[in-house]
Amino acid sequence: MFVYIIGSIEQNVFQLGVANDPFKRLAGVQASNPYKLSIISKLRVQSKNAAALIETLGHRSLGEYTAAGGWFAEVPDELVTQFTDGHYLRSLARRTGAKVSDRTQQATPKSKVDLRRLTPIAKQNGLTFAAILEKVEQAYD
Repeated sequence: MFVYIIGSIEQNVFQLGVANDPFKRLAGVQASNPYKLSIISKLRVQSKNAAALIETLGHRSLGEYTAAGGWFAEVPDELVTQFTDGHYLRSLARRTGAKVSDRTQQATPKSKVDLRRLTPIAKQNGLTFAAILEKVEQAYD
């Protein structure tokens, strides 16, 4: 189970949630969103209860930035930096005592099926399959 932050740094809009597959969640959210979105941060935890607790704590701590439809907006730059470097989700996990899974086991596209799921989003943004692979490799280095 993953806790994720999906959003657009350029538009300063973010969504914090829980999903088994954050890439699939991104595809679903992107389909109904005019902004180019990406997975800003994700953290794999060992149980659904831990993920739900982290999500709840995150929503409470971001309450003053709540926008319509479960989104957060106008988030200060220093908090966005914590999102992008992964510190925000890790600190929430520490505060809840949640067990975090090994970083090497975090969700990455593991097969051509996973990559095909990302392809429609990439094509909307003018990326080729090779560019997708390059971006995935960069994201997990």
